[in-house]
Amino acid sequence: MAAAVLEAGLDGIDHRRDPGPPLDVNVYQDPHRMESLRQLPDNLQDALRAFETNPVLTAALGEEFTRVYLKLKRAEWRDYASHVSAWELSHTLDC
Repeated sequence: MAAAVLEAGLDGIDHRRDPGPPLDVNVYQDPHRMESLRQLPDNLQDALRAFETNPVLTAALGEEFTRVYLKLKRAEWRDYASHVSAWELSHTLDC
């Protein structure tokens, strides 16, 4: 979604949004420094919820694109979530 990244950057420039101070950290060596940062969505479903409620991106990409994209990606998420993984089989079934 290069268009979404570009639009977010342009919105930041247009509205003079403060990105905060630069963070020059090796997260493997100093993981505790990451605790104060806002987390990205953990999965596709959470990312779609964030996208749907973002007025900058939905306006930039258009109502029709947003509707179709959300429909497609929600179907993709449902398909993914309907599969039982090997981990789930080995850790949750006792029979």
